[in-house]
Amino acid sequence: MTFEDPQFCDTRAAAERGEADAQFDLAVIYHLGEVVSQDLAQAVFLYQKAADQNHASALSNLGTMYTQGLGVSQDHAQAVSLFRRAADQGHSRAQVNLAAAYRNGFGVTKDAKEAVVWLHKAADQGDVNAQFHLGASYEHGLGVPQDDAQALRWYRKAADQDDPQAQCRIGLMVGAGRAGRRNTAQAARWVRRAAEQGFAPAQFNLGLVCEQGNGVSPDRRQALQWFRRAADQGYAEALFRLSDALKDNPDLPLDAAAAALLLSKAASEGDSKAQCGFGELCEYGLGVPQSDDEALRWYRMAADQGNATAQRNLGRMHRDGDGVPQDFAEALRWFQLAADQGDAWAQYNLGRLYETGMGVPKDHTQAMHWFRMAADQENDAAQNALAEKYIGGLGVDPDLAQGVVWLQKAADQGNELAQFHLGLCYKTGRGVPQDHAQAARWFREAADQGHGRARHHLAEAYEAGNGVPRDLEQALYWCRKSAEAGFALAQYNLGTMYSDGRLFSRNPAKATYWFRKAAAQGFDRAIAALQAADR
Repeated sequence: MTFEDPQFCDTRAAAERGEADAQFDLAVIYHLGEVVSQDLAQAVFLYQKAADQNHASALSNLGTMYTQGLGVSQDHAQAVSLFRRAADQGHSRAQVNLAAAYRNGFGVTKDAKEAVVWLHKAADQGDVNAQFHLGASYEHGLGVPQDDAQALRWYRKAADQDDPQAQCRIGLMVGAGRAGRRNTAQAARWVRRAAEQGFAPAQFNLGLVCEQGNGVSPDRRQALQWFRRAADQGYAEALFRLSDALKDNPDLPLDAAAAALLLSKAASEGDSKAQCGFGELCEYGLGVPQSDDEALRWYRMAADQGNATAQRNLGRMHRDGDGVPQDFAEALRWFQLAADQGDAWAQYNLGRLYETGMGVPKDHTQAMHWFRMAADQENDAAQNALAEKYIGGLGVDPDLAQGVVWLQKAADQGNELAQFHLGLCYKTGRGVPQDHAQAARWFREAADQGHGRARHHLAEAYEAGNGVPRDLEQALYWCRKSAEAGFALAQYNLGTMYSDGRLFSRNPAKATYWFRKAAAQGFDRAIAALQAADR
């Protein structure tokens, strides 16, 4: 269409004659710049002409111009007046806009109940936006009593019109069991419908579904692809997920440089989580050249905005002397800032500084305080540290039973130190009734994670038949595993087995090899065995 097109000329002529429909149509042309160069002031002029004749769509669009300050000074009160005139005529989009004004308090006193009234009017006419927002009102109890059934009812109406927001919300509610019985397969289907329409939050959540195998077969590659699609739209949580994935496994089938570029864009725009995430990529050299200096620069930018993870990372780098001179006082400062925001790992690290007296006078009571703060957030390292305090009576009266409680919590989360010490408690009957089967169970849990002393105790259990059937092959296997992990007593024991031929043929060369391994750690009996062999 051009200026000479009959349709455009006819519309302009009709508008000049004062026909409201033509004035509205011509306003839309100037508003969108479809035929002529965009001219928002002219659009406002024409919308006003039609609105003066009470044209509902013109009233609604003119209200939007005032809301956004397009072609006219922003004026929320004027926008509300225009939306109301159109809404009173049954115009559904104006009813939705009026509801938004009441919900947010723009141009009118905030009133969630009044917002729901107008949402109902528009939703009953089939307006998809109204149906979605009405579902959200019921889901979150905004202006109405919270009601999952009503929320799902309105979300389904919007989803039937292919609204991706509604489809995603249905999936998340079904997956959480808020639509009756939890159904992860059905939840995955709803989220996928939304994701395939390009809705970034759904793409991110579908990535989580694929990663965790909720309702679908676990597929890390598919998960990364969906995270990447969401990240390409600037969805922050997906960017951070890609960053975390790269840190955990640099060999993932993922373009690290592309992921780093996406994260750097968000970081450059001032997003503190992105700045922290990009700093971590710089620190570990994932998708960008490794640079402690760059990591520190990005961490500081994020930390200055109050990002607790960045503050904790700065504390760690100052504590360990990574990229900066080791400075325990500075580490303490950064850990304190993060800990005060509730960061569990910062609280744990702060506790360790007080426990060891690094950067601060040694104070077991303060250490105990910060360990408990982190432990109450299910931090397994802090739970294990708290157990050590109760068992050792440092900063608190000795309490073996309470120590075992915290060991159990940490062990259940997979903390190998807690698993080993819990095994010792059951083996010796400290804080719990003696139970060799439970001891062997927890030694095995820790041994499977590579804990050298746990492997040694498991070997002893198999050799003696304590808590497990006696099995010399298993005893030898775990003794060797413990020795290979560097545990001196296991190295000495393996040496004696080769020396005296207890479990297999004598082999003086192998005996000497393992004695030397143990002796290098200052193990007296191994040193004596080597001296005896030399005589």
